[in-house]
Amino acid sequence: MRVLLVALAASLIAACGGGGGNETTTGPIDSGGTCGVTNQKQFVLDRTREWYLFADTLPAAVQLAQFPSAEELLDQLTATARSQNRDRFFSYIASIADEQQFFSAGESVGFGIGTTVRDNNTRLFITQVFENSAAANAGFTRGDEILAVGTSSTTLQSMASLLASAEGLSNAFGPSEAGISRSFRVRTVAGNTVERTVTKRTFSLNPVPATRLIARTGLTPLGYLQLRTFVSTADSQLRSAFASFRANNVTDLVVDLRYNGGGLVATAELLSDLLSAGRIGQLQYRTRLNTSKTRDEISVNFLSRAEAIQATRIAFITTGSSASASELVINSLAPYADVAIVGGRTFGKPVGQFAFDLGADCDTRLRLVTFQNLNRDGDGDYFDGLPDARYNDAFCLSDDDLLRPQGDTAEGMTASAIGWLNNGVCPASVAATQRKADPGALRPTSKPSLDQRLLPDTY
Repeated sequence: MRVLLVALAASLIAACGGGGGNETTTGPIDSGGTCGVTNQKQFVLDRTREWYLFADTLPAAVQLAQFPSAEELLDQLTATARSQNRDRFFSYIASIADEQQFFSAGESVGFGIGTTVRDNNTRLFITQVFENSAAANAGFTRGDEILAVGTSSTTLQSMASLLASAEGLSNAFGPSEAGISRSFRVRTVAGNTVERTVTKRTFSLNPVPATRLIARTGLTPLGYLQLRTFVSTADSQLRSAFASFRANNVTDLVVDLRYNGGGLVATAELLSDLLSAGRIGQLQYRTRLNTSKTRDEISVNFLSRAEAIQATRIAFITTGSSASASELVINSLAPYADVAIVGGRTFGKPVGQFAFDLGADCDTRLRLVTFQNLNRDGDGDYFDGLPDARYNDAFCLSDDDLLRPQGDTAEGMTASAIGWLNNGVCPASVAATQRKADPGALRPTSKPSLDQRLLPDTY
């Protein structure tokens, strides 16, 4: 059985590598395909008993009548693994329609901004603005600081007060629904304070917004690739980028995954293949399932891709929001190439989910942690993020420079990545700093939406 990662496909074989994992879908739980709460709860219990990766942590007895919803039942079933830092709400119940919009259409609903919290959780800055989104049209740009948010200009709440409570920011920004409007007080990069009113709408994820060649004296150019999320619409963009890299003899690359929370395993496999010409047939990664499902474990080998290059040195830019499929690619390539992790420690999600659908007429999908990804050397226990104890390559700590675009050769993380690629060592001023990056929206105590799982801290 072949499985992909946190995704979906017409054949209903899918999987996620950040918010998800390898997935497969079963048929309805009963011949009538009833979508009611009782059937939902029984469906969740049956699939969890059979497939859950951490089966030994499940409660011995469960009274379904004690749980008002399937979501509350699932939270209880996974509580022990969550307390062990192994399933931090990675198992969840999703809308099939919402996943299809995100993974297949490459679309999301929101303002179209990425954010980061700084200065002891008191200030909020813009990290990225999605092209042609409502926020882009309103004039938002990377580096802007959001000072206050409200439903109107007369109800603005300061960012410090909103960030003081766990759900303050998400509640202030509102649900991911088209038509939701909010007013913002913003300090721009230029230092001006302005107010903007923005209404959420559907926007394209544009998963590969930037690729470029960076010239080097006497050497072949460096390649730079920014990947926002692993969705199927990224595939053609990745192939096109690597065709250019191949034509220009690129062997050293910067792969920018700093806000990438994961996505489809199939796209992660494609990216690894595109970086691995000459490794065809060698093991990319393998999966581990629970002890009753070992027959369904798979090994994924590198495939031949016409656009592939043999990358010898790869600098992956990451933060605490880089998860799942992002980590799968890094971990899979670490045994083969000279790899550096630049920026901050990743989130820590070495597991993925199969997707189980309640029935053809139900918009109910169980995303259940069912497998763990292991690289060629058997490394796959990075629940605290990468690099982990078995990682032997470079780790160049660096700050995200919001005053410059991603990929700008003077931007902090990009400059550190280029420095390592050119010199083989981390910049001394950065390497001396020891800290763990903030995991952002995927904090263990939160239950993120689909968008927040795959695009952490994006609204």
